[in-house]
Amino acid sequence: MSAEPLDLDATFNVPFTFDPLRDPEWTPDREDYRHMRDGLAAHAKAAQALLDTFIDDEPCSFDHHGYCQTHGWFHEGECNMARARRLLGLEPA
Repeated sequence: MSAEPLDLDATFNVPFTFDPLRDPEWTPDREDYRHMRDGLAAHAKAAQALLDTFIDDEPCSFDHHGYCQTHGWFHEGECNMARARRLLGLEPA
């Protein structure tokens, strides 16, 4: 079963190409601004709850290439588990 892609236009009730930073009339007292802000906050909260179910407290263990063996992260850069912990405030930034 695959998830349906998120329809950002329908979710936030504004065209996804809209750039609020370039529109001088886009202010926090506008109803569509509050709708978009509240929609983003709800999605962020749901994503955080989902992410909470995937993280563990096992420390990363790196091989001689710098890949995390504990979490199966075989790419350069920081392990996704460490990134997720930091995002949730479980590790220092």
